[in-house]
Amino acid sequence: MEEKTNIQEIDGGIVVTGEVDLEVLKLIKRHGHFRVIDVSHATFGTDKEEWRQCLGYSHSGPVYGASGWRQVDVLKRFMETINADKVIVPADVARRHINAARRNDAINEVVVPDDCRLFAMMDGCVYNKNLTKMVFEARSADHIYHHKLDELWGGMIVAGENMTSLYSDDCECGMDASGFLFAYDKYKEAQKLVIDTFGDEARIDQESDEAMDAACAVFRAQNHIPADMIEQVRGFVKQMVRFFNRSARRHVS
Repeated sequence: MEEKTNIQEIDGGIVVTGEVDLEVLKLIKRHGHFRVIDVSHATFGTDKEEWRQCLGYSHSGPVYGASGWRQVDVLKRFMETINADKVIVPADVARRHINAARRNDAINEVVVPDDCRLFAMMDGCVYNKNLTKMVFEARSADHIYHHKLDELWGGMIVAGENMTSLYSDDCECGMDASGFLFAYDKYKEAQKLVIDTFGDEARIDQESDEAMDAACAVFRAQNHIPADMIEQVRGFVKQMVRFFNRSARRHVS
């Protein structure tokens, strides 16, 4: 009989007990990033999922070929896809699960319990039981910083695809503000990351930031960018790109 799943929130993370299947995993992933996920007392097994081969796209949407059902190692899928600074794993974790965590840049640290059958902890890293071979090295502060910055820059690129009209010479009327505001939100997240990491001297231009903050408050209320502010917004976009480029050249010592 499957044990009922229980998810308890802690400061910046969750503790999961009971049976974890693919539906529970989807629920956890929907919340995005966690500081810590403790699944050391959860039970993982296999689950079925439906698969379909995508052959391409037509005017009416995707075209599918073969399909069927497959068995999924739930803990392996969990370690491949979860986004957490630290994951505390069950005692029966296997090498394939640790390897999945190594390939997942969104996991910074893996912790195995003292009664783990195959692995042990030393200096914050996971080793084989004899402590002769490291199998998961905790990510460095520099790795963590650049991974988070890259994620935010990816959001900026997506937003940029929706801001093409900002660079058009014939952009004379007010335009939808959603693309720019999405990019602005990613910029503010990146700014917090950089300042938290390197201090307030990492800020580029406080006066321009204040002007951008004020303008964005107006855009958010009106849901469009007035035509007479297009040039100013173009300047804001250039500043945000400069900030990301400069921040990418920083390294945590």
